[in-house]
Amino acid sequence: MYVVIMGGGQVGSNLAKRMSEQGNEVLILENDQIQADLVGKKIGDDSVILGDACEVTIQEKAGMVRADIFFATTKKDEDNLIACQIAKGKFNVKRTISRVHNPDHEEIFLKMGVDNIVSDVDLMLEKIEGFLVKTAFKTLYVNEKTETSLIKIAIPSNSHCVDQLVKDVKLPDKAVLVGIYRAELPFIRPNVETFYMAGDQVIVSVKNSDIDALVDALTI
Repeated sequence: MYVVIMGGGQVGSNLAKRMSEQGNEVLILENDQIQADLVGKKIGDDSVILGDACEVTIQEKAGMVRADIFFATTKKDEDNLIACQIAKGKFNVKRTISRVHNPDHEEIFLKMGVDNIVSDVDLMLEKIEGFLVKTAFKTLYVNEKTETSLIKIAIPSNSHCVDQLVKDVKLPDKAVLVGIYRAELPFIRPNVETFYMAGDQVIVSVKNSDIDALVDALTI
């Protein structure tokens, strides 16, 4: 797959590196000489063209006519939109994906034909929610000999396991559901009919190396 990326900043260069590692042919369009040189050292000079992706001639030089995907990753919404329109309208790129800095611009991008948008605000919220999820557990006891821990995890209302039977929710190998604290009810020892509810405080014994996987299994 041939991927063209507008912008050689942190987002664009890291995206290029990842796409390249997955076996794709990648080219970055960067209009700043210093940044282009830095990106060239990171992913290879042959993978960078110095120029403004908002110009038809630069996209033509990049071979946009054969591109499968065009990513616009700069912090300037106007430039990202113009470049996507050129890629789609002039070179018939199959898929355009753009970063959007201002949430008020999202609808405009979609109306103007950009296939997919990635909102900076959504990315920040996703990261914050991830931090909250990772802190939604408490370590009650650590057994250094067996390298296991007893932890308490709060089940959020948006978890996929809400209203699911505990036997149907896959936990990491050797993780053991010890019990559930639920509102004012007595401590619940799980059986085949026990299900998870939002707000449950779940007590689990788990290998230390599997704690993150366990948190994901119960909170995402």
